[in-house]
Amino acid sequence: MRWLLMGSVAMLAGCGDKAPAPAETPVVANEAVAVDPAHLKCDARPDFVVLRPDAVLQDCASGKGPSPRRESGTIVYLTADKAADVTAWYREQAKAFELQDALVADAPAPMYSAKDGTKRNFMVLTETAGKKTKVTVNWGRDT
Repeated sequence: MRWLLMGSVAMLAGCGDKAPAPAETPVVANEAVAVDPAHLKCDARPDFVVLRPDAVLQDCASGKGPSPRRESGTIVYLTADKAADVTAWYREQAKAFELQDALVADAPAPMYSAKDGTKRNFMVLTETAGKKTKVTVNWGRDT
């Protein structure tokens, strides 16, 4: 009897005169956000940190690191190219700038890094962003 009474109370509690609140519009984390390129300071990136020709910048930052002789930065952008093509392209760019492979990985998402000893380095992380690829480039160099 107690279970029947508790079940009845639970059913009645669900019967209110208010309509349920409408669901909020979901926010897609990988969706491109309009960024004013004039505010991005990608001019400070070193020559060995190149961007895909169709890069749509989302974020760009650089500055001094914990060591007074070290500078580093991060660039985030979108491209229409596939992740594997992006990392393969960066591998070619690294060779052109006489950097050695440090890490080549295909799973779970293509990733690549290159270095010149401890003087210069960069790492490229990729992820799917709808029909595009989101590319994050982290770089460092001695100054």
